[in-house]
This record gives sequence, C-alpha cells and structure tokens, in this order.
Amino acid sequence: MARVSSADATRGATIEAVLTRPIFSLDHHLLLPANTKLAGDVQEAKPARNLHRNGELRIAFNRIELPSGALQAMQGTLEGMEIDRSAHLALDEEGSARATTPKTRYLSTGFSLLMLAAASRPDVEHGTTDAAGDPSVRAGAGVSGSRVAGSLISLAAHSQPVSMAFGALGASQSIYSNFLSRGKDVTLPENTPLEIGFAPARQDGKKATPTKP
Repeated sequence: MARVSSADATRGATIEAVLTRPIFSLDHHLLLPANTKLAGDVQEAKPARNLHRNGELRIAFNRIELPSGALQAMQGTLEGMEIDRSAHLALDEEGSARATTPKTRYLSTGFSLLMLAAASRPDVEHGTTDAAGDPSVRAGAGVSGSRVAGSLISLAAHSQPVSMAFGALGASQSIYSNFLSRGKDVTLPENTPLEIGFAPARQDGKKATPTKP
C-alpha cells in the first residue's frame, strides 16, 4: 500500500493493498492467492488541528482483483496494522485509525508548573532569605526549561530570578507543546502491513459481517 496520511488524504481517494501470502479456508482450500490486490478508498480523513486535536483516518476496501485479472466485490475494514509504537495510533471498532496522545503529558506539564511555583517561592531558613534559592529547586527549574544545560546554568547562576526564568520557560513550553500546539496526524507509511477483515458484498445494501483473513 502506498503512504496515506490524514494530513493530506482526500475522501474518495483510491487505495490499494496487496496480499503478500495466500489465504486458505479452515478446511485448507485456497481462498485468495498471493499478489491479490485489495482496492478501496479513503472514507474519512480529518487532519490534525490546533489545541492538540489529533487526526483521524478511515479506509475501506470494496473489491478484489485476482492475479488473473478477475474482479470480485467485497467489504473490508481495517482491523490491525504493524506500526511503530511511537506513532501512538489506535483503531476503533469501525476501522478508523486515530492518533493518541500519551497521558504522560499531564505529568510533564505538572512537573513544569510545580518547578515554576517552587522557584518563585523564597528559600527561607533560620529566619533569613537565600536570594539564590534552594539548589534542588534551581536544578529542577533548569531541567524544566532547558534540560541538562538549563540545570547547570541555573545552579551556577545562584539566582532566584534565573531559576524563575527557566521555570517559566519550561512551563510555557510544556503547556504549548502538550495542549495548544497542532496535534498528530495519522500516517501509514508505504508498505505498512495491514490486517483486513473482509466479507462478500451484500446485494441488499446492508453491511456484511467481515471475517479476518
């Protein structure tokens, strides 16, 4: 199958998948030989949008082309795919693929806000105020804002305003990237292995129950 993405796919666009190995029935009769083509189209494509709204893609197959050239109508939906986990994709019961957002975004944003709040509070010990702030807080604020480099700079500066600046930078970056920026699109790279549930097309217009190949 060629690459398809919710970012630029259009409804009705033709798609094709090719069987890489033959499919047999339970009693070992050949149903579909290798190199059989499954053709269909994009039924829905929603690109990712701002406010971290992720994309959605639904494809369906409606005909089979055997290596001999014979055509056969069918109904097929996407039921599985082999794709890197870092893509964070999920399928629903209708075969729609959706990009998902890891729940760790709440933890990372919460940590950034916590470091900003801690850096903003004066470090009071034995009745005196340390203008440099607590070293652990300075390190945490630096990590929040600019990772290891920020932590080292914040520690070396011995300045609460510097720690607050890194904390504010980290909090703003985390909020933007996790909640305000553009979400992720659904992208199926070229030659992505797919699992397709299919059934013969029904003549009464009702949806047939797919079976997995």
